[in-house]
Amino acid sequence: MDKVIKIVQYGLSPAIQLDGRIFVLSIENQAYLLDTLSMLKNQSKGIEGSFGLLQADKVLSFENHFVMITDFTEICFDTKAINQLLTKKFSDFLNSSTQNDLPTISELERLIYNLAESFRTSSGLNIEYESTMSGQAIAKLCGLKIQNSECTILCKLCEYLDLLCSLKPIKVLALCFAKQVLESGQIQQLYKHCVDKEVQLLLIEAKDDTLLMECECRLVVDKDLCVFTRGYSE
Repeated sequence: MDKVIKIVQYGLSPAIQLDGRIFVLSIENQAYLLDTLSMLKNQSKGIEGSFGLLQADKVLSFENHFVMITDFTEICFDTKAINQLLTKKFSDFLNSSTQNDLPTISELERLIYNLAESFRTSSGLNIEYESTMSGQAIAKLCGLKIQNSECTILCKLCEYLDLLCSLKPIKVLALCFAKQVLESGQIQQLYKHCVDKEVQLLLIEAKDDTLLMECECRLVVDKDLCVFTRGYSE
């Protein structure tokens, strides 16, 4: 199956074509930039908009396949997402148990709360889940990686992508103004992590005069809404 993902919009030509390399959309027109960010954010939440997400000419759901991060200071795992992941981990845990050592109901409830609490207190992320129990050992038992307090933004992004890929079939990870937060080397590391997860990386920037990174394609929309590409770096 063709793995190329296209993001199309009337008036934006050429289309955003994500083919396994780093795609940078640089929008120098402030009004169009804000409209684009708002539209993509809304569509990622299931609201209809003017962008289309295509793979092999098949229309994909933005809500299921497109994730957009606009704020690097709070990468939020909402309660629904955490519950879905815990359910999966919980199921894996039960499947690995024998009939004779299945936990009791109270132990099952404790397992769920412990996993949630480990996420909340140890990941360094803004997780909306209330519990007062500690579950480092159980989280480790169920294969959850517990981050330390010194984990970098890059670390959190990779962990967040891992979680998202566990919850739904993510095709595109879009980061807004990532070049203001991450160094080139960190972006390359995140890109390699995306490749491992078979997720396309899209960076949305304002005016971007930086040198092309390795494996980068840049589509520029200037102040007059003229569109041109800078191609791939050698």
